[in-house]
Amino acid sequence: MLFYQHKTNTKDESIVTDSHDRMLAAAHAALEASVAAGNTPGAVCAIAAGGTPIGAVASGVRAVVDADGAPLAEDHRIPTDPSVRYDLASVTKLFTAATVLTLVQRGVIGLDTPVADAVPEFRTGARREITLRRALSHTSGLPAEWPGWHDYVIGEATDAVRWQLPPRDEVLHTILGTELVREPGHGFEYSCLGYITAMAYAETVTGSPWNQLVEQTIAAPLGLTSVAFGAPTELAAPTEWQPTLGRGVVTGVVHDETAFALGGISGNAGLFATADDLLRFGLAMSATALGRDEHGVLGPEASAAFWNDELPHLIASPGWDAATTPDYGQGLGPRIGQASWMTADCSAARGHPGFTGCSLMIDPDRDLAIALMTNRVHPSRWGSDGNAIRAAVTSAVCTEFDRTASAY
Repeated sequence: MLFYQHKTNTKDESIVTDSHDRMLAAAHAALEASVAAGNTPGAVCAIAAGGTPIGAVASGVRAVVDADGAPLAEDHRIPTDPSVRYDLASVTKLFTAATVLTLVQRGVIGLDTPVADAVPEFRTGARREITLRRALSHTSGLPAEWPGWHDYVIGEATDAVRWQLPPRDEVLHTILGTELVREPGHGFEYSCLGYITAMAYAETVTGSPWNQLVEQTIAAPLGLTSVAFGAPTELAAPTEWQPTLGRGVVTGVVHDETAFALGGISGNAGLFATADDLLRFGLAMSATALGRDEHGVLGPEASAAFWNDELPHLIASPGWDAATTPDYGQGLGPRIGQASWMTADCSAARGHPGFTGCSLMIDPDRDLAIALMTNRVHPSRWGSDGNAIRAAVTSAVCTEFDRTASAY
């Protein structure tokens, strides 16, 4: 079991240290059980309490198959640890939202300015009504996914399979031209394309590539040295074995196929990080909302847009399709109170899960933050959906927190 303990300033340090140790031990036990159950090859969990990181625990291994998809012998499996970089998948959307909101508070772009002002693909029909606010709240009317990436896989599922990608701007143009599934503002549709649209808008207005914007506005100011689009193979946890797509065991390269078609740099997926850096990002994004402004990067208005639920006023508006209303709230970036993985006991929690198995959750009621990293899609996506391990870790950590709080 790996512990990385941080010093805590308190009048009764022994009580707090014992509480932190118990939370870390509970998280580790949940990781061990999930690894033993085959829900993921390995996992790392970093926790913060009261705005301060208290440590990280790890269980399992990085990989169970080699680069060719052959099973690795037990003595050839490398244990995972907090230095390993994991594919964040859709947790990337939190960084996208944070980058966009930082540009908004600098006056570079506007949340309620039509995307069409800068992006030509949105200058027809109802698409002219799409704004960054709608794109980031999943109410733009854009579809969930883009199946067009299949067009770039030549000989899919054959021995001759290979990717043939045109320049990134051509792929992006095709994605941005995807038809709407409903009128903007008339329903909720979790949409990767909305976040790609936000990325395209920011790139066009600033004239800077997306990876540079994320680095300069979020990663560098917060000192998140592991946060990047892609990761060195020797530092990355492998994801899926994809022989039918000609990618072998995907390692250090984005798992998401749409993001891969965009060269691995996208608004919907593509970032890699360590658990510690993801946790630090979460603390920075929640700092203003939880009264620790000096540690944050978002001012009051941008923080409120990130933190607060955007849906209530839309749900009450004419034309809203009630059948699309999700069972959780939605800020500009984070989901709010999604019980399937945050658990019912954390109804005020904010955060986001990722398809590969990672998640970030901030519980304001307990002032806890949990960064969970797994590669549950290794070697195949057809196992656990990741929510079982997320819920188990959340429940274990919160139970120990509540036990200590009630005792003292």
